Amino acid sequence: MKPTVYLDTCHLQLVATSSEVEYKQMKKILQDKKLTLVYSWINFSELIARKDENKVCEIADFLSSVEIKYLKDNIQLFKLECSSTKEQYFSDNLADAFVSYKDVETYVRLADYPIGELIKYTYKEQNNTKEEVNKRIIQSWGDTNAKIAEGIPKDQYWKTVKSRFTGRARIFYYKHLDYSKTSSSTGYKKIGDEKIIEAINIEPENVLSYAIPFYTQYQKHRQKLAWQKNSLWDIEHCTAVPFVDYFITDKGNHSDLAEAMKQLKYNRTRVYSSLNMLLDDLKEKLP
Repeated sequence: MKPTVYLDTCHLQLVATSSEVEYKQMKKILQDKKLTLVYSWINFSELIARKDENKVCEIADFLSSVEIKYLKDNIQLFKLECSSTKEQYFSDNLADAFVSYKDVETYVRLADYPIGELIKYTYKEQNNTKEEVNKRIIQSWGDTNAKIAEGIPKDQYWKTVKSRFTGRARIFYYKHLDYSKTSSSTGYKKIGDEKIIEAINIEPENVLSYAIPFYTQYQKHRQKLAWQKNSLWDIEHCTAVPFVDYFITDKGNHSDLAEAMKQLKYNRTRVYSSLNMLLDDLKEKLP
């Protein structure tokens, strides 16, 4: 497969619509199909929440003109990484990017439509609840942000984060990846001895789709800064990092992500906060 690039939704929208030189250059590279664009459910959900229909249609037309792959949903990614399978983390079907929750069932049903048509249709039909939900979640996380960071000794911060990661990853494993009987006392699914060992031994470097956003979140907590309305979405975009060659995000998220990657000793993916930096890197690598 060609080199892959993931753009957070802000950069994706600018590449599709901006007349500035760097965005036009990236647009041409993608339309010439020199790179494969990786697209996620977060890109889709943020795009259809825009208020300006003309821009949405312009971006939809752009997406129809490039080589595109859909990043599979979080549960599939976690399962694939846990099993060390060589199955692809991408799909040609947008339906594979979504867990079948009620709020996305419409998208899944329409996933056989070309991406551009699907975005235009869904934009008109969807109920725009993202903004209100986002506000409530950000307020809740903002209230607990300082407490989370202050509760961890500075010299034990990342060691504690790793311990918390192991606990959360086990719960995720029990809840989504085991298909035996559910325990009525815990609400999670009972698993046999072999699976318990497997779940306990989940290490961050083996499930990077879960670990990178988790560590990025804790880096944001550590700074004790006010959470912005797009903070959660920025973190969720980081799920794509271990599966692509190039990843573009905004400056604030980039610094948090870089620290998370450092703590995880992961450096395969080239991560940028500037499109010009990526273009400079691509000059000698693309035909």
